[in-house]
Amino acid sequence: LEGEELKISGGNTISFEKWDMDSSDDFSGDYFDLKNLPQMYTTEQVDSLVATIEVEDGAVQSLLLDGSQLSISSSNSISFEKWDTNASDDFDGYYSNLIDAPAVYTKAEIDELLAANSGNGEPGDTSQFLTLNEDQLSISNGNTISFVNWDRDATDDFDGNYSSLKDAPKVYTQAQVDSIKADLLEEVERIYYKKPVVVTFASSRNITFTDIGNTIACTNSATLTITSNFKEMKIGQTINLEAHGTTLSIKATSGVRLNGVSAGNAGIGNDEAFTGGILRKTGANNYIVL
Repeated sequence: LEGEELKISGGNTISFEKWDMDSSDDFSGDYFDLKNLPQMYTTEQVDSLVATIEVEDGAVQSLLLDGSQLSISSSNSISFEKWDTNASDDFDGYYSNLIDAPAVYTKAEIDELLAANSGNGEPGDTSQFLTLNEDQLSISNGNTISFVNWDRDATDDFDGNYSSLKDAPKVYTQAQVDSIKADLLEEVERIYYKKPVVVTFASSRNITFTDIGNTIACTNSATLTITSNFKEMKIGQTINLEAHGTTLSIKATSGVRLNGVSAGNAGIGNDEAFTGGILRKTGANNYIVL
């Protein structure tokens, strides 16, 4: 049942259009169930009025019904226009008395049709069958669905793993790239080792990576400090030290050993002219002044 159409598979369709399918709002046939009743007098009320209404001289008034107008002598009129004055044509509530009722099957007739098409393999059997012919799925007495271009082999589906890709480009792993980078940097450092320069030193500061392999020429008494974890300087690398008629102090911070002493100190020059030395890294956070 779709909307107002009753269908049966492999069969016909019945229309229930314009059927009254809600009996709850049907008219009961009772006068007092009518809606929007006009205000009016009953025959008993009119008879009572006629019997009791009198004019000043005691004369009884008369009623006159002219068409749809009810008048009382020397007074007003009441209109009965559009009143249903013929009870013989009122609807009695029976379906069989409806006008222009559609032709329909009764419940008994529909039950009989269903029983005749119960799918028992005998005449009237509505059993249906599915048939798959290559890429076409069909149902008996019905339509066909195409499976053309469907992937029916799940064994060759991609599992999402990179290793399962075909013709994947050759790529380096992160570990391989890091190894190559380290080798390249070492090779560049070996081939293109920077030319040592002389760095003038006149005020206290920390050692930096720009000092490695160069000569620090101290021209005014100052302190050169080595901090912990100075990783830019590799073991075996050196820094040349010069004191030009002044004093150059080498100081190690906490966690750094200088000349075998933790947080040690060393001095070069002692205000003597042109005194030199070498700062060499011997291990992690270990240095020696020669």
